[in-house]
Amino acid sequence: MRGTVNPRNSAAHKLACLSLFRALLRQSIRFADKNTSNTLLNLIRYRFHHDQRINSPSIICDALKRGRKTYTLLREAVEGSPTALAQLTSTLDRVAKHASELADLRTHQNSLRGPTAPSKMLKIAQFEGQRSKYWAEKIPNPIPVFDRPVPREQLPNPEKPRRVPVLANSQGIPFLRYKPGAQSPQLSRILRDLYMYDFKRWETNARLQNEIEHARLEDNWDRIVQSRTGYLDAPDVLYDDGIWETKSWVEDTQTAVKELQQSLNMTGSRRTDTTRRMWDIAQKEKQLAEQENAERKAARVAEREQEQEQGDKLASADSV
Repeated sequence: MRGTVNPRNSAAHKLACLSLFRALLRQSIRFADKNTSNTLLNLIRYRFHHDQRINSPSIICDALKRGRKTYTLLREAVEGSPTALAQLTSTLDRVAKHASELADLRTHQNSLRGPTAPSKMLKIAQFEGQRSKYWAEKIPNPIPVFDRPVPREQLPNPEKPRRVPVLANSQGIPFLRYKPGAQSPQLSRILRDLYMYDFKRWETNARLQNEIEHARLEDNWDRIVQSRTGYLDAPDVLYDDGIWETKSWVEDTQTAVKELQQSLNMTGSRRTDTTRRMWDIAQKEKQLAEQENAERKAARVAEREQEQEQGDKLASADSV
């Protein structure tokens, strides 16, 4: 059975596409009319850039055939063929008309859209902010998660109300989400790395489970070879005391599965303990926020009472 060919990893495919791309560009710059030449250059670059992620061999073959026909048309048009010039002019007019119609359609669709919902504005601002250098930098002097909660004086903005975290869980990974506000890109990167680490370990566990049956076949084959030749071709293990011991393929595979499952269980236990600690932190942050809000409210009430008392004294002094 023939294997699947990925054109993007094929040197022959890359060479054919780059050769055609350069040949089309060379023919485009030979036109005397600069507007026509610039239009052709932009169209060729756009088309190749747009189609560079295509992986279907049949689509790529059809595109290469059309590209060679276009190269022949451009070469004949440069040489002054009336038929080729007429066909090229018709093609460019058709492309320009299609682009104009598409632009009008998008303008009309945008006019029919209502205003962006306020709930989406925060997400849009997050995406735009991630392109800036500010988001790529690490937060200066961050407060470690398990050092929280901290006194109000140590918060980044002590004059503002305390932000209470919410315990969240993403694919079995606990973390504290602070609202309102966009999620930190550093947190997103850490979660993505943990996803991939867990996925690879579970994938390895499933592969080892499937290889146990192959290991049994290897053991049966080793026994057959040993019965006929007296030689056992089995895996050897060297222990710390310098003693070699021959083990079966099944034992080695089962040992690897056991060690991997122990590692997965330890990870689950650590994350359970982390979840409990984060839950305690969230509850303490909530209690501190309620206490600080009560103190802030009492201070505002006392300030209003003082202002009212001073106003009453001024009013009584004026009346005297």
